[in-house]
Amino acid sequence: MASPLETSLDNLLLPRVTTTERNAITPVNGMLVYDTTLNAFYKYENGAWSAFAGLGYTAENTDNKTDAMTGNTGSSTKYLSAKGVYDWAIATFQTILTAANLGSLLNGFTSKTTPVDADSILISDSEATNTGKKLTWASLKATLKTYFDTLYTNATYVDDRYIFSNRANRWEYFLDFESNPSGNFSSEDSNFGVSSTGSFSAIATTGSNAGIVSADTGTGTAGGAIVGTSTTVLLLGTGEAYAESLIQIPTLSASGQRFKVFTGFLDVLTAVSDGVYITYSDNENSGNWVFSCTSGGTTTSFNLSSGPVAGTWYKIGVLINAAGTSARCYINGVEPSGAGYPITSNIPTGATNQTGLRTGILKSAGTTSRSLYIDFLYGRIKFTTPR
Repeated sequence: MASPLETSLDNLLLPRVTTTERNAITPVNGMLVYDTTLNAFYKYENGAWSAFAGLGYTAENTDNKTDAMTGNTGSSTKYLSAKGVYDWAIATFQTILTAANLGSLLNGFTSKTTPVDADSILISDSEATNTGKKLTWASLKATLKTYFDTLYTNATYVDDRYIFSNRANRWEYFLDFESNPSGNFSSEDSNFGVSSTGSFSAIATTGSNAGIVSADTGTGTAGGAIVGTSTTVLLLGTGEAYAESLIQIPTLSASGQRFKVFTGFLDVLTAVSDGVYITYSDNENSGNWVFSCTSGGTTTSFNLSSGPVAGTWYKIGVLINAAGTSARCYINGVEPSGAGYPITSNIPTGATNQTGLRTGILKSAGTTSRSLYIDFLYGRIKFTTPR
């Protein structure tokens, strides 16, 4: 409730109101009040309340009081206390400083393109009731480095492989080729494996396809060659998993010279037990690509509507979600669609359904050697729970 106007021969006491009460008044231009919430005089002018220029002056026994504005000490009819100056400054600051004009003020500052460690920026500390604080450039850099170090990895070179290590939240593998490889299926430490008459040979670099290896079946009817990890090193369903290879089939499969190409996550070529992979053979899906998920020897497949063209490079990718409940595939970055896609069954996620990252070719008929050109093989798992 506003106090009434009081007068005497030597003083004038304006109505005293809280901020809430002042805002509830139906004002007219020229109205003056004292706001007891803000300890400030307010005037109504041009349709708005504003702090009165004389706020902070106090009428009381003024002997030996020091005026904060003039510095004078002694008897006077009024003096401006230090608190009065503070109240006036705060009220004025609150009146003139808004988000809009603060933004304009900052926009008018001179730009600096190369900050140094001692430079500071203003922040609102949410952990201290939004108190204004300064943050140095040195502290900002250190914080960002710690954050980004958890996202990116450093590569170490090991035997034609780039294995991204020293990061607990992911597994990553990249296999490229520089020379004529050799190896066999029985060597778990080898990137290269062969069966029967299978072998590997180097292919001359063409364009940007640097370091190409040819996986060859040889003349045997069961010849094969495969590159990648060993058969049981990965467990799907532990985080988002992705496999990608860049391959070319120089001569397509046919009834007299039949073979099958595999790429993705899988264990063995002869009879896949666990994997998420793409295959090609002339006697499957009319020679078009087939996307499959196999768990414990049981397979769910999705037939794509296109197949390889001889002598053409294809970037083949398979993607499994973090929970291991959905699998997708990509041919040159294009994802298929249709009933039964994506595949949501027979994705191997059990502890006994481990698999590998592999690409290869396996012959089943004919005595003429057939080949699969491989430019690179890549795989990653971003673990849901860091190791």
